[in-house]
Amino acid sequence: MSTTLPFPVEPSMSPKEPWWKNRWFIGGLGLVLGLGLGSLDENAASENVVSSSVPTHVVTYEEVEATVTTTATETETVESTVTVEPPGPAAAFGDGMFAVGTDIRPGTYQSTSADCYWARLRNASGQLEAIIANGTGASIVTISKKDSYFESRYCGEWVVKRS
Repeated sequence: MSTTLPFPVEPSMSPKEPWWKNRWFIGGLGLVLGLGLGSLDENAASENVVSSSVPTHVVTYEEVEATVTTTATETETVESTVTVEPPGPAAAFGDGMFAVGTDIRPGTYQSTSADCYWARLRNASGQLEAIIANGTGASIVTISKKDSYFESRYCGEWVVKRS
């Protein structure tokens, strides 16, 4: 028995592939996974970097040569060499960890901030045993020649009271 349909039926060409087998989807998924794994590798590399809590400052001094030329009826060239001496320890400073005698001078200092933490230290190890004395709030601190380091956080500027 044969049935006639009231509308024409077109033959299907081929069954449609599932969306997850589409080559554009597979390529896009590969790109997203590759970028994700690449960024994970960068984060892992940055987490393995060891940082020091002691700031390191490298200062290079060099001789500076100055040339002065005067023009009149004749030209005269004067050359001189100026040697720049490295500066001594600072008399005023801000927040950070400083080597006493190298970065800062021993003496009595006053902080310019009322919300402050400071510590006189035997060494820069970060251990509790390294603390000679510490305090908080607006402070006047005498840094001794025997102190190795001085640490300051949120203190603003330390101004010398007397050396």
